[in-house]
Amino acid sequence: MERIRHPNRVTTMPELDYTPVSPGYFTGGNPYTGTPATTVTADFLNAVQEEIINVVQLTGQTPDPDNNAQMASAISALIDEAGFRLISTTKTGDYTALIDDKNKVFNFTTSSVLNLPAAAVAGNCFTVGVRNSSPGLLTVQPSGAETIDSAASFRVGTGQTLLIISNGSNWFTLGGSDSVPVGTEMLWPGKTAPAGYLIENGALVARSTYPQLWEFAQASGMIVSDTEWTGSVANRSKFSSGDGSTTFRLPDLITGNLFIRAQAGTEPDFGRRQDDAFQAFQLVNSVDPTLKLTNNGLEGLGSATVSAPGAGRVHVTNGAAVPFNPLIPGEYLGNGTPRTSNETRPRNAGRLPIIKAFSAATNSGLLDLTSLANEVSGKVPMSAFTGINQSLTTNGWQKLPGGLILQWVTGSAMTAAPSSGAVATLTLPITFPNALLGVSVTAKYVSGNGCSIAENASDTTNSAVGVFLANTTTASGTYIPRIIAIGY
Repeated sequence: MERIRHPNRVTTMPELDYTPVSPGYFTGGNPYTGTPATTVTADFLNAVQEEIINVVQLTGQTPDPDNNAQMASAISALIDEAGFRLISTTKTGDYTALIDDKNKVFNFTTSSVLNLPAAAVAGNCFTVGVRNSSPGLLTVQPSGAETIDSAASFRVGTGQTLLIISNGSNWFTLGGSDSVPVGTEMLWPGKTAPAGYLIENGALVARSTYPQLWEFAQASGMIVSDTEWTGSVANRSKFSSGDGSTTFRLPDLITGNLFIRAQAGTEPDFGRRQDDAFQAFQLVNSVDPTLKLTNNGLEGLGSATVSAPGAGRVHVTNGAAVPFNPLIPGEYLGNGTPRTSNETRPRNAGRLPIIKAFSAATNSGLLDLTSLANEVSGKVPMSAFTGINQSLTTNGWQKLPGGLILQWVTGSAMTAAPSSGAVATLTLPITFPNALLGVSVTAKYVSGNGCSIAENASDTTNSAVGVFLANTTTASGTYIPRIIAIGY
């Protein structure tokens, strides 16, 4: 594809014919009714030509009169750059992915193995999708010594859908369902919290880092000021508003090894921490009911009269039960050997209290991707700068996220006669779609001296920049013009 080559062509786009005629369709004419055929105008042909040329150049191609597949190639490249084409296929057994499978989604209905091509051959950003619709495991196996998420293989659980992406040397995954709501508390059988969770240890954390958990904390009905949190142990099982602007505090269920109990959300002390306590009790002597052992101590001296040693005394111990003593009027009989400690507690086992802080994509049974998510969060992908978004040649361009475009051109040598000047028009590699915002013009010295160069604004358009070389000396000067243009 190339612009028309013909002796009668012009080098700049002609002005449009603005004859006030409404748009319509071509007709071959009708000689019986006297309706003439539609004349194909230069305006229409130029519009079709430029539409095609713009698509070809958008992907970094140079129009080539010997290549009639440039537009098809450009459309294919633009689709690939945009992401997945929805090409889905069902697999009922083991399968080895091919290079032509790029951007395909495989739905496995049986427990299978997906063998990946070599990442070095597949190249950077080669992507396939997988869904495991089988009741068993789907194993993804890289080629040779290559890895997937730093492991030798990867397992996809039932119902899990993932993207598998090559970085040109190995593979990594993105995706996986995570249906646990943020704010969910649980006891974890491990010493560190899993991906997406934080230990409930009263730590101050940033609101910007955990916005979902901060939103939950505000709506939980269990949030106090940080002054209230630090000033009263009873409030430390709640969230605090932190510094009031950038942080908030997690509940502390670690200190004191708290047990969790059920409580109605309507109770006035909902969520508050309670200290340990022992319910009041009373043991009445079986012979003399005025003799009582309570949580306040021994009450009453008893009315029975005995002369043997120990009469009128009650021995209470947390060791072995007091053996029956006929000389003591009445006994406080135990039910076995007490288990003693420096705290009152039921039978228990230790676990780590954690809270769901954010949704995390995890590798089923092998490796989580939280570190990758944290690393790329908020960053612009490299593909927004590379591929069809740049041409790193002598006369090239760089498109930036947001629409700004940088272009640079080195022109042919210009020679200005003594006390005269020379003009040239440097064609930009691509046309700015909207506007050229500014130009910087410099020159590389070849011969002569005393020349200066500047933009010739009258020849500057969205597709070309005019330059003027001025010579104020008595000798010719030759310079090579260079420009940097910024637009969008």
